[in-house]
Amino acid sequence: LYNLFGTILIEKKNFNQALVNYRKSLKINPNYAEGYNNLGIALYKLEKVNESIDSYQRAIKIKPNFSKAHNNLGLAYKELEKFTESINNYQKAIKINPKYAEAYNNLGVTFKQLGELNESINSYQQAIKINPEYAEAYNNLGNVYNSKKKIDDAILNYKKAIKLNSNFTEACSNLGNLLKEIGEIDEAQKYESKLLSLNPNDI
Repeated sequence: LYNLFGTILIEKKNFNQALVNYRKSLKINPNYAEGYNNLGIALYKLEKVNESIDSYQRAIKIKPNFSKAHNNLGLAYKELEKFTESINNYQKAIKINPKYAEAYNNLGVTFKQLGELNESINSYQQAIKINPEYAEAYNNLGNVYNSKKKIDDAILNYKKAIKLNSNFTEACSNLGNLLKEIGEIDEAQKYESKLLSLNPNDI
């Protein structure tokens, strides 16, 4: 019950109270892997990254094939710029669950951060192959193509991201900026106007 309350509080972004509930849950059942994973999420959201790593590791110790905990551990290591450990955990998550689109997307983010752009592209493409409606992966793929100066591919992927999620402000911003850079001013203004309608406080 406490674990359920914690999850509801996470959704409401009440991370401190979620933490209290997850700890109560684990006091009752100290061998509950999902509880440690959820505790790790709350700690991560509160920027207590080292503590979140401890929680994810405890979850994995109890349940070694816990793909979500490996993925979350990868996110935490990336936050600390421990990229080798981050990649290893994403890959473990994927080995356990080969259809884990989010882990492929996260792997792509880390590879891009390391400048390994072809590996990053492959990871995003795998994420999209698993989940063809994964707007975030299309946007991220657009970013890599933009870095590689493959402008047409970047534009195509940003547009796919926006088609899948019409409220995707980051993709609108990325596309608008890119179009402006290549001199497509009228087209760029269309996405800038859309961006302002989504974020009126930015006017």
